[in-house]
Amino acid sequence: MLVTRQARKWRGQRGQPVGPLVAVALLVACGLAPPALGQDEETRRVEITISGGSVSGEGVERSGGLGVVRVNQGQFVELHWRSEAAAEVHLHGYNLEADIAAGSSATMSFEATFPGRFAVELHGGSHDEQAVLYLEVQPN
Repeated sequence: MLVTRQARKWRGQRGQPVGPLVAVALLVACGLAPPALGQDEETRRVEITISGGSVSGEGVERSGGLGVVRVNQGQFVELHWRSEAAAEVHLHGYNLEADIAAGSSATMSFEATFPGRFAVELHGGSHDEQAVLYLEVQPN
């Protein structure tokens, strides 16, 4: 293999090309690198308020008296919960739970890897295992 003096400048100690490393470093320095996992513009953020055993919020649709949040498979999701009363929220299928102190909030962050319809229930208190919302993950 013929390597000119100019080309040798772009090779590391072991003879590996360093051009791709330089390109990545320049992209990062210019802020043009691909977004970090879970931080892309495709993240679906939904603000959900729990009040009197039901939910509401921007991005929450109604279906049969219950809330519905629709996302796409592979999408990163952040469900941000607020409640005036203490609540425990459980997302079935993904087995995620959030404990919310009275007058506080909590967030569930995850990748919607499984398509289907998953119940979100309130646990504990007078609303034990009451479905309040469905997460619908649309397949690709």
